[in-house]
Amino acid sequence: MRRPASDPSNAILLEAIERLGKKQDDFMEKLLEVEKSVASNSVLISDLTLRIDAVEKYSENTAVKSGKMDSQLSSLVAENKRLWDKVDELDAYKRRWNLRISGVLEEEGRMSR
Repeated sequence: MRRPASDPSNAILLEAIERLGKKQDDFMEKLLEVEKSVASNSVLISDLTLRIDAVEKYSENTAVKSGKMDSQLSSLVAENKRLWDKVDELDAYKRRWNLRISGVLEEEGRMSR
């Protein structure tokens, strides 16, 4: 029995199998590179997650401290205003003794009549 002319020879089949094997090897190399890249990215993502958590905690602490400082600032502003009002009041009280009347002689230590 004779093979038809359209059937490929063993050499052609072997060459096709070798090319297919080469493509499979190339594909496996690329797949391994992708796996390494994924593993590397996983480590980086894990590290970034830890850093983001740390930044989030720091941010929360900063917000709490900022709130406390705002409260203290409001208190200090109110106290500052109260003290300046008191200084103004004391200055006004002190100034009322600084009155000079034209034509009246002054003596040191006592007021003239």
